[in-house]
Amino acid sequence: PRHRCRIIIKMLRFFIAVIIVSFAWAETHPVNHAIVAEIKASGTTWTPMEPEENPFAYMSIEEIKGMMGTKLAVTETVEVDLGFTPNDSFDARTQWGSKIHPIRDQQRCGSCWAFGATEALSDRFAIAGTDVVLSPQHLVSCDTGNYGCNGGYLNVAWNFMKTTGVVSDACYPYTSGGGSSGTCQSKCTGSGSWSPYHSQATQHPSS
Repeated sequence: PRHRCRIIIKMLRFFIAVIIVSFAWAETHPVNHAIVAEIKASGTTWTPMEPEENPFAYMSIEEIKGMMGTKLAVTETVEVDLGFTPNDSFDARTQWGSKIHPIRDQQRCGSCWAFGATEALSDRFAIAGTDVVLSPQHLVSCDTGNYGCNGGYLNVAWNFMKTTGVVSDACYPYTSGGGSSGTCQSKCTGSGSWSPYHSQATQHPSS
């Protein structure tokens, strides 16, 4: 009986420790109720998820940091005379509607640099008249100047899209959500034909 009591006491201590750590984690984790309440109180037009609904709440801080893959390059500051006074606010969704594509999910891969670059260029092509969603996977797997799921530089990504080009997402679908950068392909793994779009072009090269 004494042996069983000692086991029960140890189990109780373990569960109490788990509860204490859980409460401490909830207060120190970057996704918590206090931050959500602060964002809501700020009056922004963006409504944050509750922590229970947010997938980041179930990741460690190191896992979240690993997804922040955009690396900052040292660049010169250049002042440009626009020739006009810009508006106090601007919403591309209002200006161009469906030509601004929805935000996509990079999942558990530090490929935000590839998504940011390809989504920006996709929108520019759509505004110019060619509605296409470009492939972040092409950059993640093939841009050797960057580091796949371990991050990358936007200026290097843009140079890749300028010199090599990037195919459509339909041709080269995203598969790195699990954290692997994958092997570079030279033909479509999805549908369509291998026809790269280039960042300096305003129309598809074959049109």
